[in-house]
Amino acid sequence: MAPTLDQQTLSIVGGVDNYTLQQKVHRLEAGTCGCIEMANGYDLYDADNGKRLMEVEEESSLFNRCCCAPNHSLKLNFHVVDQEGNRLHQAMTMERTGCLCKKPCLGCCAIFPFCSDKATFHVGAKEGKPGELDDADVFGYAVQPSGGGGYLTPTLHVMDRDGSDPKLSVTGPTCFGGCSELCCATPFKAEDKLTITKMKPKDAKSALRELLTDADTFSMQVHDKSITPDTRMQLIGTVFLMDYMFFERDIDACGCSNGGAYINLCNCYCCGLLLPCQCKCSGSGGDSMEE
Repeated sequence: MAPTLDQQTLSIVGGVDNYTLQQKVHRLEAGTCGCIEMANGYDLYDADNGKRLMEVEEESSLFNRCCCAPNHSLKLNFHVVDQEGNRLHQAMTMERTGCLCKKPCLGCCAIFPFCSDKATFHVGAKEGKPGELDDADVFGYAVQPSGGGGYLTPTLHVMDRDGSDPKLSVTGPTCFGGCSELCCATPFKAEDKLTITKMKPKDAKSALRELLTDADTFSMQVHDKSITPDTRMQLIGTVFLMDYMFFERDIDACGCSNGGAYINLCNCYCCGLLLPCQCKCSGSGGDSMEE
């Protein structure tokens, strides 16, 4: 019999159709413009009533984060919380093998399996390093397809334990990120069954946070009520993988490079690569160019 989540977790995610995922801001990381890469933390809410459902914390090594972020190895620990915010138990562990382990080409063209990103979803708590966990409690995966990663369409396949044909494919737009995040939401869809949206800032304070940190906010709306609680939890984990793959870039909107300043209008997805579309101003002559 395939592993499944505990009844309390199944009841929680099965009773919610609209979720909000809020990434926490680390002041040290924000104050150093991302030079000190901290482990991420998130909160998962019921978007309809604002109730906090889970607290999610990243477990990874500082060396791995500083060398490889956002393509580093990590575990995400999903803790169910009560109304006072106290942790009750760990519902799920998400495992991602990064570029210092078995995926040296992660973040490059997703041609071969060792170039493609992947999240493995384990029931409950799992001890050990990412990339070395056993598969006894695996109940699903989120996988970037090899052979091009969806070509011009960022794509993630959601699969059950057997890893056969995907039961859902989440796809997004070709261009997103950069300054476009300040004025445009970024939708990812699984046909007409589900919509995952990287939210745009609601006010000036949120826009400043967007500029200075990589702390993001996502919504997930389930349109197909027949999606099972196990699948919903796999989809929630898929949102976190999407954040690391597409949106965890420090100071993505603007910066300085090669003696000049640049404004990153957006990032364009091509076969697993994120290619910045930038306007640059050189320090010498003040000329600008777009590439």
